[in-house]
Amino acid sequence: MKPATDRRVTGDDFFGREADLRQLESQVRNRNPVLLTGQRRIGKTSIVRELGHRMEAKGWTFLFADVEGATSPEEFVTEIAKAVYRLPRRWLRFDWSVLWPDFGVRFRARATPGNWQRRGMMLFAECTKQQNPVLFVIDELPIFLRHLIDKGDNSVAKHFLSWFRGAVQDLNAATNPPAFIVSGSVGLEELARRIGASDRINYLYSYSPSEIIRDSAHGNAKP
Repeated sequence: MKPATDRRVTGDDFFGREADLRQLESQVRNRNPVLLTGQRRIGKTSIVRELGHRMEAKGWTFLFADVEGATSPEEFVTEIAKAVYRLPRRWLRFDWSVLWPDFGVRFRARATPGNWQRRGMMLFAECTKQQNPVLFVIDELPIFLRHLIDKGDNSVAKHFLSWFRGAVQDLNAATNPPAFIVSGSVGLEELARRIGASDRINYLYSYSPSEIIRDSAHGNAKP
């Protein structure tokens, strides 16, 4: 059993989510970008990590980026870069030698306000060049968007959503497009409505996992 401070459930401790996993795997295989929403501690991160591990066992590559701490598009792209950096080196076309050591700091310095879109798209495009199909989970994207809105950067938030939508749709035309899951406990739909950008997320398939009851005596997740 995982320590109480680790809310993720994995391996033999993970059960009661087969319906959610089947539904999500179907969307992933069809390359339908998914918005996974739900209250905190309902098990979203456990679900996507379990799905990722199962897809890896079926020949996929699983990438996970937590963007909760990002407060600008440049920082968002840096977190994406950290995830892409874990791809097998023999398949990477990106020149990582200019970024190592101090990877995160140096990449963020290169992802300037004028080029974060290009660098972000370049990173996502690496996923299309892999031998195996890629499942890319971007966790807490709504919190990142809220950071932008709270700073009064509504125009930046709208521009980011437009760019991300365009990136996902452009990648889908590739021979080996990645599958995307965006997850978060804060409602992305409400945030998009607040800034008049609902049309920029309507391509996402919205899915909420079934609620579970947590056994306080043992910490087990039960349906």
